[in-house]
Amino acid sequence: MLKNHLFFFKRYFDFFKNKYLAPGLMFLAVLLLICCFLTPPPSKYLSVPHITQEYSGWCAAACVQMWAWYEGNTYLRQDEIAPYTGWHGATVYTIASGVTQFTSRTGFAAFYFNSNDQQDAAIATQVASIRNGVPSISIVYDGTHAVIVIGFQWTELSDGTPRADWVKFNDPARSDSNKISAWYWKNRYFFPNSTSGKYEIVLSSPSYIYDGEDGHQEFKARDGTFYGDPDDDDGRPGGGGKDPIEI
Repeated sequence: MLKNHLFFFKRYFDFFKNKYLAPGLMFLAVLLLICCFLTPPPSKYLSVPHITQEYSGWCAAACVQMWAWYEGNTYLRQDEIAPYTGWHGATVYTIASGVTQFTSRTGFAAFYFNSNDQQDAAIATQVASIRNGVPSISIVYDGTHAVIVIGFQWTELSDGTPRADWVKFNDPARSDSNKISAWYWKNRYFFPNSTSGKYEIVLSSPSYIYDGEDGHQEFKARDGTFYGDPDDDDGRPGGGGKDPIEI
C-alpha cells in the first residue's frame, strides 16, 4: 500500500515539475538575467536640509538659507537674508542677489517663454544643475512662491538633453521634502510668473542653460549684465547679449 502511495506521489510530482516548476524556474532565470543587464535611469538627489520659512513672504530667504546650509554655512539666519531677497516677498532678481551674497555661487536669474517646449528647457536646465551637484530655485504658483529643487530622476534623450521623470524639492511652506512626478511638477507647480509671463528659475551658472526649440532665453547676473543666446550677440531681450560664461 505504501509502495502504491509513493508511486502516485512520484508520478504527480513529476507531472507538476515538468508542467509548472521547470517553466517557472526558467522564467525567473530569464527575468534575473534581464535585470542584470538593465541600467537604472540616472538620478541624483542632493542632501539639502529642509528649513521652514519663519514668516509669510520669506520663502525666498528660506530657500537661500537651505542652499547656504547645504554648503556648510549652518549659522546663517533668514533675517540676515531677507534684506537681500525681500522682507515681504521677492523677485527672481532679489533671489539671485541672495544666492550671490550668501552662497559660494553667483546667482543668475533665468527666464523662459511661456510654451511647453520652453518649460521643458527650463526643467532640463535644472537637471543639468543637479547633475553638477548644485541646487536651483524655482518660482512656482504663478510667481507667488519659491522652492529649492534638490534632485531629479531623468532620461537622457538621443540629443543628450535630460528629460525629467521625477522631481524632488524642498518647499519652505511645508514641513518636509516633496518628491513628485515631472508631469505633476509641470502641471501643478511650475507655472509662468503672472507678472512676467515667463518661467523663472535661479541657478548658479549659465553654462547649465538648455535652449528651447524656439531658441529664446534670457538671464541676468546680479550686476545687471545681460546674457542671452550664445549664437546671437545682438543684445536683444529673448535672444542675444553676451556669450554665457563658466562660473
